[in-house]
Amino acid sequence: MFNNIKAAGGLVSRDKELLFIHRLGKWDLPKGKLEKKESNKLAAVREVREECGLLKKPKIVEKITNTYHAYEVDGVSYLKKTAWFLMTYDGLEKLIPQKEEGITSVCWVKPSAIPAKLKKCYPSILDVIGGIS
Repeated sequence: MFNNIKAAGGLVSRDKELLFIHRLGKWDLPKGKLEKKESNKLAAVREVREECGLLKKPKIVEKITNTYHAYEVDGVSYLKKTAWFLMTYDGLEKLIPQKEEGITSVCWVKPSAIPAKLKKCYPSILDVIGGIS
C-alpha cells in the first residue's frame, strides 16, 4: 500500500547546456509536487522557475517520460510519479538555488561536463536524459 504523490519536472536546455540542481549530495533536475488542481505542465514550469530562480518561463518542447520513486517516511510508504518535460530557456540571469528546498547549487552544464554529473545523480535521472531524442 502506497500513498501516491504526483510531481513534474523539467530537463531544461539552453545553447546545448543542461540545467542541473544539487540537493542532498546528488546532482538532480528541478521537479516538485503538483499543487491542487494543477496540471503536469504547469507544475513542471513552476517548479523549474522556483527551484532555479528563473525570471522567464521555460518553454515546453515535449513530454519525455514518467519516472517512479518509492520511499518511506515515518513508516508510511509513498510512490512518487514524476512527469518529465523537455524545455528550452533563453534567459541569461544569475541562477538562484531555492535553499528552503535544500538546493545548494544551480548551474548550466556544458555537454562535455554532463557525464561527470550523471555519475553523481539518481538512477531515474539517467532515464530522463536518455529519453530525449
